[in-house]
Amino acid sequence: MAKHRAEIAHSDTRQARALARLIRSSESAIDAYLTFGLAEAQALIIRHRAAVLAIANALIIHKTLNAVEISRDHRPRAGARAAGRLGADVRERVIV
Repeated sequence: MAKHRAEIAHSDTRQARALARLIRSSESAIDAYLTFGLAEAQALIIRHRAAVLAIANALIIHKTLNAVEISRDHRPRAGARAAGRLGADVRERVIV
């Protein structure tokens, strides 16, 4: 996990710590809260990897997406690893 910390923008870290200070009082409690939040975010990304990759690839191709394109079914169907329904051109480029 620590190897990814270099990719986090310093301003994001400062803002996250400032927000955590609103609900946590000690530095150790703030650190624990932020570590928990990071782990939860990583778990969500892993759990929804196919949708994340489909949207990321669509953004690379199209540069922007509207709400309809994003809200199309990106959840894996039961028993399948679906890449979403942004179109065949996008599904073919999804790296799963």
